[in-house]
Amino acid sequence: MASPQRLRLSIGANSGTKTLALVVAAAMVATDIFFVLLGAMVVSDQVAKRAHDWAVTAAVMFVGLSVAIYVVSAVAYVMLGVLRTGAWLDGTTLSMRVGFRTTSVDLATADIHCGLQGKTLIARDPRSGSTLTLTLRRPGSVRLPSAQLHALAEAISQGQTRTTSEEDPLAMAERLRDLAKS
Repeated sequence: MASPQRLRLSIGANSGTKTLALVVAAAMVATDIFFVLLGAMVVSDQVAKRAHDWAVTAAVMFVGLSVAIYVVSAVAYVMLGVLRTGAWLDGTTLSMRVGFRTTSVDLATADIHCGLQGKTLIARDPRSGSTLTLTLRRPGSVRLPSAQLHALAEAISQGQTRTTSEEDPLAMAERLRDLAKS
């Protein structure tokens, strides 16, 4: 059971997008299987007609199967990214999962700065060098909910000291609070 401080962040695809991605992936894999079977039928027909050209037939079948494996692998990789993307805040630790990889950064000690046009928060752990990029605002100005932005601001504020640099973590926390109010 998750600790009471654990807060799941609203990133990644919503359930409608995940469903659409599954349908499209299933259609792509079914089409791929259809073409592999069609190729196998053509190749077997050629083998029956010209048994002496087996090397050419085997090469064509090998290329067809290679392309099929590549397409299925690419679809699986994209689906993994769509279905398994998630982020959560556990105390001051921000964790992000993409596929089978989970990366965590303690926001209280991390180097924090704003990404392109303030749409992303970039946190780098100075000890391990791990970097997380969290999307705060998606296309269409859809942003994280206010409560989640406040929680991120609080996590950044704990343990940080004010600096004179342009990338002051406490200034970033204030920007998150302002974004939450808007």
